[in-house]
Amino acid sequence: MHIDYSISEQDYALAQQLAWKTLKPISRAFVLYAGPIFAIGLLVFWIHALVARGFSSNLAPGIAVPVLFLYLPFAVRSNTRKMYGRSGNLHGPLSLDVAEEKLHFSGASFSSDVTWSHFTRFAEDQHSFVLFQSPGIFNMIPKRHLTPEQADFLRTLLQSHLSAGSRPFSQSTN
Repeated sequence: MHIDYSISEQDYALAQQLAWKTLKPISRAFVLYAGPIFAIGLLVFWIHALVARGFSSNLAPGIAVPVLFLYLPFAVRSNTRKMYGRSGNLHGPLSLDVAEEKLHFSGASFSSDVTWSHFTRFAEDQHSFVLFQSPGIFNMIPKRHLTPEQADFLRTLLQSHLSAGSRPFSQSTN
């Protein structure tokens, strides 16, 4: 099966969100909750020390850690646009040839054959298919370029070529 597609910044952001949702809950919880809660605790301690002792230049570096932990969730989101802009391989027309033995990805500046065993798992939602090479590295195929038949065929191949231990994350498949 041959698929011609392109990846917009919105496609990339949606795929990043899907990849984020597939992280282990403990990893997500740390970035979203534990880090900021820790930061708030440090800020309370810092403010208490500031009020009790008055301003001291020794206290100034102590503000950096809580600010960093509070900024982390926002940094993850804002970094998505920068990553898309810097990656030339995501821009322009792309194509994917899917076969029983391998996938062939190509674009203006690259062409590669990748065997199924290279991928660890896949995830799917209403916007895209995401094929993971590792927890943080993936290839994406936006569904907006797929006919319903192509999406069904691709889903079937992904399910059949990935081991039973790597179950897909799936929300709505429409």
